[in-house]
Amino acid sequence: PPPNPQARASELRRSQLMHMMQRSPPNPVDARATQEYAHSLSRNQRLRQPQGASTNPPLQPEKSLDNQRNGRPDPKESEELSVNLECKVCFTQLVDTVLLPCGHAVLCRWCADTHLPSCRNNPTRLEGDPSCPICRGPVRHKV
Repeated sequence: PPPNPQARASELRRSQLMHMMQRSPPNPVDARATQEYAHSLSRNQRLRQPQGASTNPPLQPEKSLDNQRNGRPDPKESEELSVNLECKVCFTQLVDTVLLPCGHAVLCRWCADTHLPSCRNNPTRLEGDPSCPICRGPVRHKV
């Protein structure tokens, strides 16, 4: 079936736009606006065509941080962006101790000293074979 008048007009605008993009000097602001316009035209054309009709491949927008339609997840809510820095043992103090080698920062100093006692001659070395309360991996040092 022949294309309808709207599709023909849209295709004409698209080809004129492509011609203009190819012969105009590169200007980042104009190029981006032109590219967004071309993408919009292409999308509108696809929406107007009945399903199953063959189409030209759509213009793909350039991937960038500003392009929200390239598979990037939706923004997080403000509650999801907050960092919980309370001790995971006592829940009353702020975390200030990092366990190595796993790197978990989940204990306040008091809980770290109580549950992971240090050697007397080296306060970063631990007595026995303690494990991380999060991953249960071996803890060699606390900082």
